[in-house]
Formats: sequence, C-alpha cells, structure tokens
Amino acid sequence: MGSLLTSRYASLDYTPHPAAVVPCPSNSGPQSFLDERQDAIAAYTHALLWSVMPRRRSRCRIARLE
Repeated sequence: MGSLLTSRYASLDYTPHPAAVVPCPSNSGPQSFLDERQDAIAAYTHALLWSVMPRRRSRCRIARLE
C-alpha cells in the first residue's frame, strides 16, 4: 500500500491531459498514447485508494479525472 500512496498517480495534484481526439494509428506518435495511459492509471489509482481508504481526499479527485 505504501508504494501506491507514494505513486505520482496517487497525487492529488496530478493534472490530467484531456484530448478531443486520441489518434490510434501506430504512426501518430507515442505521446498521445502515453498521456491517455497515464490518465487512466491515475483514475484507477484514485478509485482504488477511495475503495480501500474512504476517508482519503482522493474521492474528490475521481470526478475531476473523468
């Protein structure tokens, strides 16, 4: 649990990277895939922390990562 809490994805200061379009072709460049993946990891991390630690403030963060 300690490494989960210290993960950068668990930070309440994590800033999502929304995109109107996420290109999927392999020639679109890795950054678009990386941003989408990191946002998904952060959302999952906050949801997991909320479920095992309901008093943690990350429950407020879940709505902001959608």
